[in-house]
Amino acid sequence: TFKDLGLSQWVVDVCSSLEITKPTLIQRLAIPAILDGKNVVGASKTGSGKTAAFALPILQTLSKDPFGVFAVILTPVRELAVQITEQFEALSKPIDGQISCVVGGTSLLPQINQIHDRPHIVVATPGRLAEILNGDSSLVDAFAHTEFLVLDEADRLLVSGSGFESSIADIMRALPGKAKRQTLLFTATLSDNVMALQDRYGEDSMPLLDANPSSDLPTNLRLRYVFIPAMVRMAYLNYLVCQKFSEDSMIIFTATLRSCQLVASTLEKLGVSVAALHSLQDQRRRTASLGKFRNAKVRVLVATDVASRGLDIPQVGVVLNYELPTSPDDFVHRAGRTARAGRKGDAVSIVTEGDVKLVTSVEERMGVVGEDGALIMGGQASGDGTGSELWEFLGVTMEKLEIEDEDATILKLLTKTSKAVQEAELMLFEVGFDEKIKETKRRKRKYREMAAQRNSAK
Repeated sequence: TFKDLGLSQWVVDVCSSLEITKPTLIQRLAIPAILDGKNVVGASKTGSGKTAAFALPILQTLSKDPFGVFAVILTPVRELAVQITEQFEALSKPIDGQISCVVGGTSLLPQINQIHDRPHIVVATPGRLAEILNGDSSLVDAFAHTEFLVLDEADRLLVSGSGFESSIADIMRALPGKAKRQTLLFTATLSDNVMALQDRYGEDSMPLLDANPSSDLPTNLRLRYVFIPAMVRMAYLNYLVCQKFSEDSMIIFTATLRSCQLVASTLEKLGVSVAALHSLQDQRRRTASLGKFRNAKVRVLVATDVASRGLDIPQVGVVLNYELPTSPDDFVHRAGRTARAGRKGDAVSIVTEGDVKLVTSVEERMGVVGEDGALIMGGQASGDGTGSELWEFLGVTMEKLEIEDEDATILKLLTKTSKAVQEAELMLFEVGFDEKIKETKRRKRKYREMAAQRNSAK
């Protein structure tokens, strides 16, 4: 029970009021260690209660000596920051916890004012918090006595080239040294960067709490693929969304924000109730898109990988990889949006000739290697990457999705699909979508250059 983990009665009661009655494995491992003053690396799959695993012991410690800013939680995406904020607000009601959510895409001034008021907990994306600290040096004092630093989705925050490095460095300069605070890393994937940080602390000072099962994907998840020519990708998407899985809630993942918007607009032209989620949207639109999907106002959510990490979307019937991710770990995170809490789910990948290298990297991440070093696909060593065989994913079989009378079925959809794509492309042109992408890239490049100049001057 939560009481057995060392939590106070008020914490147990607030959990009960939220119908959280039985601690998950990561909570059983992490809560006593954090209450004992340890730094930790917590590894657990999405949807396993990671947020409560660090929120509950932080709030219990806060209740004994409340001040702000007591804890800083950093996370790579805005939606996850909002979600964590909501959970902290719910769990901290008995102690009147003051929680501030500091993310981009919203007005800066109210967030600056919130930091001036010294909330107990600051949940932030690194870029926005660093922007605030660099813009107003007087705010640095608010973090002088912070007792907890949490990196949620730490594998993504710490990866080289993520764009977070300079922002996190700016934030770290405002915090007490590691000897004066607890550092908590939580992740679904134990990347080399996460383990390297643990090595710097040492196993005794930062134990690894691994709650992941031996397989990265649940056994109630069905993995399937279609192997197709790239030129008819959108026609196959039409079939999968409008015929094969026409009754299922679905998240479609794309590799770029342009293809995300193009797919969403095309499906809308085809009469599908759909919302898009990508980084070109402001925070209000992103929150609205996510809310529509969560509340079943739309059946399909088209997203970039911003949505594959940590977000709590409990009932997703199908995950569809319109384009494969470049990282095998992102494949795992995407697939993890379905088959949650014991439910069944499907993860379907559209694979083309150009995806052979990506397929191979996913196999290496999750497959079985034969005696000759070739990856085992369907029980036979194969290296052609054509997708014509079964892929074995540590006991979970990835099989070809069969389409009855495939050529004729797709041919019937080509004309209607092509027209919808043309209309969607025209709409993107009329709103200047590509120019917005270029402008966003220019702003990000300028910000990185300014951050590099600041760091070199310090």
